[in-house]
Amino acid sequence: MDCPGCGREIAEEDAFCRHCGARLGGPPKQSRSATVDDMEREYRQWLADKPQDADAHYNVGLANLYSGNYGEAEKAFRTVIELLPEEASGYEKLAVALAKLGRREEALEQALCACRLDPECEAVRRLVKALERDPR
Repeated sequence: MDCPGCGREIAEEDAFCRHCGARLGGPPKQSRSATVDDMEREYRQWLADKPQDADAHYNVGLANLYSGNYGEAEKAFRTVIELLPEEASGYEKLAVALAKLGRREEALEQALCACRLDPECEAVRRLVKALERDPR
């Protein structure tokens, strides 16, 4: 099944896209912040039963990233990397969280890891360039 938001492949049982965070099964009926809170709550409940589910950790990270809880997003994406060390998306999102926390050198390191794992991903290449340009 493909996500209606980003077009990437997702599992049919997913309530949210693990790539872009879009709610699946129709438009959200709540405000964006309430939807993000619901997303995080749903995946934290899922993790209570399946703590090794990298997709659920990824979605918790996305929810925290979207709501500005960058420290919690960092923790979630580090767990994703532990569970799926060959998956570029965990490194990419960790880089975004670290940049938001003002830790740009660490962010660049993670973005470069993502780029090595998925050198064809335009979003990752743009992230690396942005982090290299902006030394804040």
